[in-house]
Amino acid sequence: MAVNSVLLQPGWMSGTLLSDVIVAFVLVVVVKSVVVPTFKFFNAHRKLWKTVPSPTPHWLLGHVLQLPHNDDGYRKRVEMIRDYPFMFCYQISWLDNQVFFYHPEPIKKLLTTQNPKGYKNVKHLLGNGLITSSGKKWQRHRHMLTPVFYFEVLKTYVKTFNESIPLLTDWLEKVAESGEYGDICKQLAILSYSNLSQCVMSQPAYKNGTPMPYAKAIETFSQTSMKRLYNPLMLSDKIFFRTKMGKEMLDACNTVHEAVRKIIRDRKQVLAQSDKNEKVSCATEDGTFLSFQSRKNKSLDFLDMLIQAKDEKGQGLGEQDIVDEVTTMFSAGQETTANAMSWFSYLLAKNQDWQEKCRAEVTEVCGSDGEILWEDIPRLKILSLCVKETLRLYPVASVVARKLTSDMTFKNPYNSNQTVTLDKGTSVVINFHTLHRHPDFWEDPEAFDPERFTAERSKDRPPFAYLPFSGSYRNCIGQNFALNQIKVTFCHILRRYRLRLPPGVKNIAMDPAITLQPHNGVLVKVEKI
Repeated sequence: MAVNSVLLQPGWMSGTLLSDVIVAFVLVVVVKSVVVPTFKFFNAHRKLWKTVPSPTPHWLLGHVLQLPHNDDGYRKRVEMIRDYPFMFCYQISWLDNQVFFYHPEPIKKLLTTQNPKGYKNVKHLLGNGLITSSGKKWQRHRHMLTPVFYFEVLKTYVKTFNESIPLLTDWLEKVAESGEYGDICKQLAILSYSNLSQCVMSQPAYKNGTPMPYAKAIETFSQTSMKRLYNPLMLSDKIFFRTKMGKEMLDACNTVHEAVRKIIRDRKQVLAQSDKNEKVSCATEDGTFLSFQSRKNKSLDFLDMLIQAKDEKGQGLGEQDIVDEVTTMFSAGQETTANAMSWFSYLLAKNQDWQEKCRAEVTEVCGSDGEILWEDIPRLKILSLCVKETLRLYPVASVVARKLTSDMTFKNPYNSNQTVTLDKGTSVVINFHTLHRHPDFWEDPEAFDPERFTAERSKDRPPFAYLPFSGSYRNCIGQNFALNQIKVTFCHILRRYRLRLPPGVKNIAMDPAITLQPHNGVLVKVEKI
């Protein structure tokens, strides 16, 4: 009765002019900050749905259940090319949409314009490194880091690849003697971790068979970030970082950053105390010679060069910049290379004829024993074709994202009278896995056919139809480092062992984590040659 009496009193809600003003102000704030943005949001997405065709989505969950982020979903995306050969709109939920590109023409236009990468999830670990930065910062860092990957520098790392190979061959020997099947993925990951940790910062990735804390933390980050990516409930940082999984991710990031920061500070002290006369020089592609201070009796690594790199004004990278770039190199380079080698193992074991062709070439070029030389690598033509075909079928960086900074119009190659305009702010995802299976550019796209990369069969193929390391000016800076490591590793394997799949195994499912990896590994039987 008391409440009703109050409600019935005239002016109970606006008894004073001040209360009327407060109510009006609150209403204006709510309309401006909530109602108007919400209306604009839904209007923009409604326009996008009408502009870019797509399968009918679920009203709440979009295409998440229809096209899940797993092996089945990836295969369905390829099947959709029949109905949507140009692009389609993928709805993560009613809150978010992405436009998927998998045709060379729109991909070319997108990659040759400056749009920032949409890697919000990995930015907590990688900071403002080459993968996540944009604009002038990216341009400056790219220019300063390019010498790190010149051929003259990469030559020195072939020695590291040769020296670390027992990490793999000792395991292969044990599996061969046992006659059992073993998961080669785990050993390739150990090898890749060790190679990259030595080449980047001259640090062991493992101690007594146990991953170093920073290596384990990177693995934890990778697992949690992928679980988050396609969970609509975890899109908000405010929600995610209050969950157990979010806290684990932040702890992993802190572990990595603290470890790398300590390594950087220790290295600076070592370089400062080194003999100033001990220098390592290398030539760039334009003939310029770069000189770096070296450590006594130590090979030059990426960290040495990052600490000493200078821009055109003679200014170096700050400590946080070096932390971000070291973390980026280690995180991005390790997992991608390990998974590429895992897929290569699977395809060679599945295609024994090509395995034998590669073995014959390796033996002829490199001999039956000893180190693989830098000069040997360019002569491995058949092996190179097989690596290219592996990266076509299983591009380990299977997607990249962009956020449009301005409206962009794309011509429909299947209808000369039609164009598609995507508004500023639209999220675009390039799916390289689908691109590499587009039937308009790849004959029998599911087949393992390395000869499709011969000069004769490649001459009419659009360059943006094959992008295992992305394309244009933001392509992968470390691609030659990765390819050399793969080739050196498999030269050692093929000279001594034959890989076979278990009976009845025809296909291995894909697991699209941050990188595309084999689901549940790759079991192989190892036979001595």
